[in-house]
Amino acid sequence: MKKTVVIHQPDFLSYLGFFHRLLYADLYVVLDNVQYVRGTSKSWMNRDKIKTSIGEQWLTVSVKKSSKQTNINQIKINYSLNWQEKNLNLLIQNYKKAAFFDEIFPYLKNLYSKKYEKLIENIYK
Repeated sequence: MKKTVVIHQPDFLSYLGFFHRLLYADLYVVLDNVQYVRGTSKSWMNRDKIKTSIGEQWLTVSVKKSSKQTNINQIKINYSLNWQEKNLNLLIQNYKKAAFFDEIFPYLKNLYSKKYEKLIENIYK
């Protein structure tokens, strides 16, 4: 019997194509025991862009500095910066008039209010 396996490195806000693949997967593998990539245009594990009236802007989860050899599953979140409030305000400013905003935003606010030690933690909860 043919099986479909999806192997994906976690990212902050997955694109719609990811969910399409996930829906048709027989097995999903979170590839989080590989090197965390930072500081390049290919680094999407702790950030993503949203559309705004002035162009694309980043939503970013602040992470603590770590060595280049650190795996994704060992990256720790930095709460010394107020990135949660900044991200929520950016979402409010740019999407408050969107359909279903009032329905979805409380879930986002609740998610942002939680404190996880590692970037990967919320995938497993």
